[in-house]
Amino acid sequence: MFERVCAILQAIPDSRGRGVSVHRTARHAAALALIGLWAGQAFATNYSCTWVTTTGTTSWFTSASWSTCNSTSPNNSSGNTYDAAIAASGTYTITVSSPVTIGLLTLDATGATLSNSSTITATNGVTLDAGTISGGTIAGTGGPNGTTAVSLSVSGANGTLDNVTLDGSLDVIGQNASAYFDGLTVNDTSGNSPGVINITGMDSNLYSTATQTLDNATVHLGGSSGSGLLGSQGGTLTLGSHLQVLADGAGSYGYIYGNSLINDGTIVFSNGSGSNEITTTTFANNGAVSLTNGSGIYVYGSSFTNNNAITVASGSTLNLRTSSGATNTTTGTITGANGSTVDLSSYNASGSPGFANAGAVTMNGSGGTTVLGVGYQGNPGNNTDYEWTNTGTITVTDTDLRLGGYFTPAALGTISRTGGTVELLGYLELGGGTLSTGSGSPLSGLAMYGGTIHDGTIDANAGASLFASGYNSSLGYSSGTLDNVTLDGNLDITGQNAIAYFDGLAVNDTSGNSPGVINITGMDSNLYSTATQTLDNATVHLGGSSGSGLLGSQGGTLTLGSHLQ
Repeated sequence: MFERVCAILQAIPDSRGRGVSVHRTARHAAALALIGLWAGQAFATNYSCTWVTTTGTTSWFTSASWSTCNSTSPNNSSGNTYDAAIAASGTYTITVSSPVTIGLLTLDATGATLSNSSTITATNGVTLDAGTISGGTIAGTGGPNGTTAVSLSVSGANGTLDNVTLDGSLDVIGQNASAYFDGLTVNDTSGNSPGVINITGMDSNLYSTATQTLDNATVHLGGSSGSGLLGSQGGTLTLGSHLQVLADGAGSYGYIYGNSLINDGTIVFSNGSGSNEITTTTFANNGAVSLTNGSGIYVYGSSFTNNNAITVASGSTLNLRTSSGATNTTTGTITGANGSTVDLSSYNASGSPGFANAGAVTMNGSGGTTVLGVGYQGNPGNNTDYEWTNTGTITVTDTDLRLGGYFTPAALGTISRTGGTVELLGYLELGGGTLSTGSGSPLSGLAMYGGTIHDGTIDANAGASLFASGYNSSLGYSSGTLDNVTLDGNLDITGQNAIAYFDGLAVNDTSGNSPGVINITGMDSNLYSTATQTLDNATVHLGGSSGSGLLGSQGGTLTLGSHLQ
């Protein structure tokens, strides 16, 4: 090549078309310089390397284990750049014991483990389609988000991160992609916290596989469609005090799922979806859970304990549906803004209260449709699996307070109401006692919507309101049962299509003396006996200004007593 370059230089014409006479020494120097340039251009090459050893444990730096790799191992040097693909079938381990810098690393072999005790810098990130990365640090500055350390970007990607530090984001962005971790630290590209975890592929997942803490990161849960899931498949997952979980992908919904989970950090559902879920064996909130932007969440699973703060913004909804109880402890607060809905419907098949409030539940209505449901939002009958208790405070302003499940007057505890309405959807066990519903009582103006009042006396003319309400768009027409109940005051069935059922009913005046008054005067209103019994010592007004008023029997024989008009 040297003599050829010299000949070329000799043949270069001057400005008059003649060959250039070049001094031999200068010609040699120029030739050597050109050869160096050509050699440099030839040396700056990108190699796409493929791993070929499919058994045992082999060092990354074993050149024979790589094909199409310039007879070396992939590690950028001397102007050369390298991409690496590990996709061969088999069960094998690749060890990395000193720093490696490459462009793109793709791991796509279920049986492959990349055991790293150093740092792998991948300027285009690591694509984890299948396999395990164990130990060490992965540093990335490119990839799908420009800051990606590891991405699971293909549909169905399934990979494991075992005791790994990422300097760059973890992007679980492939449809149905699943990443598993046991020891995971995510930093920014400079190696500082917090890092970013994107679980934003359609129906993508990030699972903990052991008892551990995930901390010092911002987790984006859900993308533009489908779900994003963060969960535990083994042990207890603690969301650390410096972790933010943001279910913020409009058009998607967020799942927090699996075994036991403790939240010491911040969870915010702001995606506007009503399909968000927390479904865990046990869930303890020691941090903050917020619902904003019209988002709704269902809390399923076994048990739920709130030790700190849950806030529900206007238009958002919290639904508790755990099957082994839910507790708002003495340090717990549940706060709903104007226009929010909080539904505390958990039950407990083991016999303890389904929902127990020892802290503060506060609803701040101010003209919007603000709803607080306490207890299972229905009538379970005399079934204490659905019992609820309040030893803390429930404070409601301009709120629709709906009392469901099973409860007693003692369970009501401290309820402060300003404005709003109160409805009975559940089973109120008086136990032979007296229930006060007069002015100042939290049950003042109590209306029946499917509820039952059993075995006792209701004073302060409560019967004037029980069946007086009209149609409710979410609860229907007023209805309910009075079972072995004495009313000291009128029973007014004045709501349109209202239905009252009774099995053992005495109606007195407000002084507790007979006869009392029963007004079945709402349009198409009804009073039904449900057993063989006698109705006596009252005056019944049947029919009002329009429609019908009905007194009848739906079971057994109803006797209209000698002192009944």
